[in-house]
Amino acid sequence: MQEMQKESFLRAYVQSILQRLYGEGFKCAENVPYGGQTFAAVAHKGGFELSKFGMFERFFVLQYLTAIDPMSLRRFSSHCFNYATSAKETPLPLGFFAALVCYPVAIVDVVDQATALAIANETPSKHMGAFEFPVIYELGTRRLFYLGRTPMWGAAYINGFRNEAHRMLSY
Repeated sequence: MQEMQKESFLRAYVQSILQRLYGEGFKCAENVPYGGQTFAAVAHKGGFELSKFGMFERFFVLQYLTAIDPMSLRRFSSHCFNYATSAKETPLPLGFFAALVCYPVAIVDVVDQATALAIANETPSKHMGAFEFPVIYELGTRRLFYLGRTPMWGAAYINGFRNEAHRMLSY
């Protein structure tokens, strides 16, 4: 993909997703600095959800990465999750009537088979009252990659996370 065309696709994708998230009540920001890095965009929404038994916050953190492999995906996801926990608005500790989900969205040119298999099968890190749900968006094919199986600890929520990721991040 030519550099200008890639930049155009990337910008169009990020803007489309931010418009969708904003329309769903998310607060959106671009070029968000955190931990020596600048995220392309961050969207945040929180409030009381009876189905989650308290306050629930959602974060979508989008970033273009020149390359991705299973290890760099784990590092990226952890970095985004740390951002989300530091930026949460609910003063309650996670797990005590407060929870959050962070969708780290790695936007890449190409996803290799090993990384596609890893994201589909490896259970994200487990946290008290919080979830990481990493997503990869492949620019060239416009495909989303994310966890395809259901871990025991996430049986009540994973399908909802998959549906939300697909609904909010498809282009």
